[in-house]
Amino acid sequence: MGYTWLRDTRDLNDRCAIDREVDQLRYNKFTKELISTLTICGWATATTICGYFIPFSWLAMTGDGHPLLPSYLQSGIYCGQPGGPLCPGQHLYQLRIEELRSVK
Repeated sequence: MGYTWLRDTRDLNDRCAIDREVDQLRYNKFTKELISTLTICGWATATTICGYFIPFSWLAMTGDGHPLLPSYLQSGIYCGQPGGPLCPGQHLYQLRIEELRSVK
């Protein structure tokens, strides 16, 4: 919404709400455009950090739900735990033992 607001506040001189006063400065055109660019980039950075990264980080840290995943979607940290699937090496070892028992 912040980026949309920035674009919707454009005036007839193609200046948005945060850099509208740059034309009144007593600098050359290049310096005015540089100030305008830095202003918009700084505002966009602050908007992204405050509107996206901080809330996302907070939600990621407070989330405590862990879904029950099927074995093929579980990462290696869960393998080998009681009640969890076997690790790949443990599974292969178990298959070899079962194969040896069936041969006898």
